[in-house]
Amino acid sequence: MNGLKRVRNRHDDALSQIDWRQFETLLANYYRTQGYRVEHVGTGGRGARFDGGIDLKLRRDDEYLVVQCKHWNACQVPHNGLHELIGIMTDERATGAIFITSGEYTDAAKRAARRLEQLRLIDGDELRRMIGPLPEMPVPARRPAPFWTGSDDGSAARRQPMMRAREAPVVDEPWTRTIVVLAVLLVFGLVLRSLLGSVASPVRTAVAPPHALVAVTPEHPPPAIAHNTVGDLRPASRMPTTAERREVERQAAEAARIIERSTPEL
Repeated sequence: MNGLKRVRNRHDDALSQIDWRQFETLLANYYRTQGYRVEHVGTGGRGARFDGGIDLKLRRDDEYLVVQCKHWNACQVPHNGLHELIGIMTDERATGAIFITSGEYTDAAKRAARRLEQLRLIDGDELRRMIGPLPEMPVPARRPAPFWTGSDDGSAARRQPMMRAREAPVVDEPWTRTIVVLAVLLVFGLVLRSLLGSVASPVRTAVAPPHALVAVTPEHPPPAIAHNTVGDLRPASRMPTTAERREVERQAAEAARIIERSTPEL
């Protein structure tokens, strides 16, 4: 806990349930009832990021007091904050300073306060006697985390940038089905083309040039055809066999079943 000491007696009452903004407002209203003109300069009153080290300015006749409020319930308030408040009191030319906590002070803080005549410490026990019992208050609604926040255990303020969670991309389901259908049709077309190409592959035959034609008689049989003769080849095709036609039909039926499973609405 950054070297801070735990409180000896932790309170669990209405005062400990309010947040630090309500704590500042509660004390501001209390001192108004005591005849002070109260200026709420803390972050709980102005909504600013920094309070300049004080939360309330109290004026009554010739009296001018600066007040620091610490709504700590878990850890004791150390003496460092007391010296800072005295420095602010001097700069403000105030007649006195009050340090208030809803919890406890360390022994070192109490000793330091006894040496400073213009400083008054009010701990949680004295504060409860001073303002009296509070009615049970509902737990305040959670607010968005400010850009700069402090912690109840007294650790230094730390930067907490507010971020918005990215929303997951929404998939367009009709477009997805369309892409699946097109992909299946493309595969089917490639398979069909491959099968038809293997069934009806071109066969080249040689044709004798005109000057080589002779009459065909029993004494003169037709000359042999040179299948590799260059320049006199013509494409020819053959009919697919029954087994080849059945293979094409099987491939087409399989592609149709794939389409039906991918797009049931079709």
